[in-house]
Amino acid sequence: MKQDILKANNLKSSLFSNITLWQAFSLLELSILLIVFIFGFTKIANIQQLIISNNQTQENLNQEFTQTDFQAIFLDNGQVYFGEISKINSKQIVLKNIYYLQSDRSAKTAQPNNTDIKLIKFGHELHAPKDEMLINQEHVLFIENLKQDSKVVKAIQNQSQK
Repeated sequence: MKQDILKANNLKSSLFSNITLWQAFSLLELSILLIVFIFGFTKIANIQQLIISNNQTQENLNQEFTQTDFQAIFLDNGQVYFGEISKINSKQIVLKNIYYLQSDRSAKTAQPNNTDIKLIKFGHELHAPKDEMLINQEHVLFIENLKQDSKVVKAIQNQSQK
């Protein structure tokens, strides 16, 4: 039994006594590379999961906004657009069948309270844009789904029946 232990100790010492400093350094580098690889692989897996989760969130947003007829999009410049969101992602919103509000001050009085607000169909401007708008998400404050009985939706329906 003692001889077996001595042989095992001799085997251990002979294995490590033949390793040079350079080989030990290479083993250390290999261990570090292995740790970095495992850590990197874990990070890549986490990023993939985040991307999948983000795509599912975008799909949920698309479903939420395309299932209702009209939305109001409030921008950081004070403008509000009404329309149907056909596509939405983290960078932009595609809005179709677009309307916006326009305020006409009465020429008879200079009072700021005497205003007439009109709902204007987008696309009838001088430059004749298509009835589709790509809105940068950075400028969107919030989005609201409009009820079927809202005054804006009723006005849009009245205009489209003409």
